[in-house]
Amino acid sequence: MGAAAIPLIVGGTILTAVSQRQQLQAQGEAAKFNALQAAENARIVRRESRKRAAAAVKGGEALKSTQKAAFGKAGVLLTGSAQDILTETERITREDIEAILTAGETGSREALFQAAQFGREAAAAKRAATIAPLATLVTGAGTAAAVGA
Repeated sequence: MGAAAIPLIVGGTILTAVSQRQQLQAQGEAAKFNALQAAENARIVRRESRKRAAAAVKGGEALKSTQKAAFGKAGVLLTGSAQDILTETERITREDIEAILTAGETGSREALFQAAQFGREAAAAKRAATIAPLATLVTGAGTAAAVGA
């Protein structure tokens, strides 16, 4: 290789550096989008779990009302085993609500963790979009200088 190759080396180096920068910028934008989407998913999971919990409360109250009406219609006093049944219905409803809310919070935390990961990826891509093309240019300049010497 001789001095005639220097323009090709320089041109190839510049094209490679530009391509690297564009690719890393696109990667950073994709990671930013993914971070925003994951954060939105966290909000959705939390909101939906609260809706399901509210529905469980309504369902539990409706069941207790139905049980009370059935006991009253049968002439059963709300004491002893009848009261135990109502108490058990309340306990099961509370457990269901707790499970729904816990699952929602767990899903929300996982989505927020994912959002943070994507945020770190976006920051890393931004740094790399500055450093990688510069490293390519320096390498290309060194190769061109070595060929010209």
